[in-house]
Amino acid sequence: GDQVAGRLFLPLPADLRNELYRVQIGLGDEQADRQLRLQRWYGEREWLTLGTIQVESWPLVTEVPEDIGHRLKDAEIAGKVHLRGYDLERDGRTLKLTLYWQSQETLDTSYHVFVHVGVAGQPPLAQSGGLPVGWRRPTTSSREGEVVADAYTVSLADVPPGHYALLVGFYEPETGQRPETVVD
Repeated sequence: GDQVAGRLFLPLPADLRNELYRVQIGLGDEQADRQLRLQRWYGEREWLTLGTIQVESWPLVTEVPEDIGHRLKDAEIAGKVHLRGYDLERDGRTLKLTLYWQSQETLDTSYHVFVHVGVAGQPPLAQSGGLPVGWRRPTTSSREGEVVADAYTVSLADVPPGHYALLVGFYEPETGQRPETVVD
């Protein structure tokens, strides 16, 4: 008789076709073998259909905008993503940063982005981050060659005057580990 409420986040594969899909939900046993769960869910269809949803792919952009403020020669993250450049604007005590990522291929790991203001090797004085594009584009959703414009706002309200570094990159949210980054 217990009622359970929650919010689910369902990342969609990067190569999902533009179609109408059913949204279904079912209960599983975390301790059960994965193969048995798949067999039960897909074999016996023990789920509830909640409705349908029309999926439309993000427009595929493969060119880095000509007018970005700061182009980077090469900064490669996780061996598959390049940071091609960024736009940076300061508005009073706020930084507005747009990063331009380009994927060589789809990532297997859903990384989060970090944006830190501070001194390298020390805790950040200000920060922002999360899944790219306002939590709408997991890194596993980027297609081969795709350029993603990814905007962040960082409050500098509690940062004392001084000169600081702006550090950006990816990390695994479960472990905090950062993938290898190579900058030429």
